[in-house]
Amino acid sequence: MPISVTQVAAAGVAYSDIRVGECQVHQVKLDVSELTGVDDANGTLPVGLPILATGVPCTGLTDVVFGVIGPEPVHLGAADHFGNCIISGSLNKQAIEDNLGRALDANELASLALAKRFNLV
Repeated sequence: MPISVTQVAAAGVAYSDIRVGECQVHQVKLDVSELTGVDDANGTLPVGLPILATGVPCTGLTDVVFGVIGPEPVHLGAADHFGNCIISGSLNKQAIEDNLGRALDANELASLALAKRFNLV
């Protein structure tokens, strides 16, 4: 007998894995007050968002990226807390842009290059 499924509410957002091969992961303390504008509708930071060592998003051309959110999305919550970031390795640029819903801007690309730990493929 066939099974019928009816979805009545949105289930949330799914993000692609951005890693290409081995990557190192480390935690950074996230500044919730600076990140609330870049989270999704569920209060989650998308996989691939470039973050500085201070726990804020990359905005300046001379910023040096500490890591990118990943390998899984990070829920913000109400207070500053630690979240996982990929700090080195090869990353899929198209998957990052799909997850962010936009292209990486010039500042983010320059900041990733300044870090000298990432290879965008």
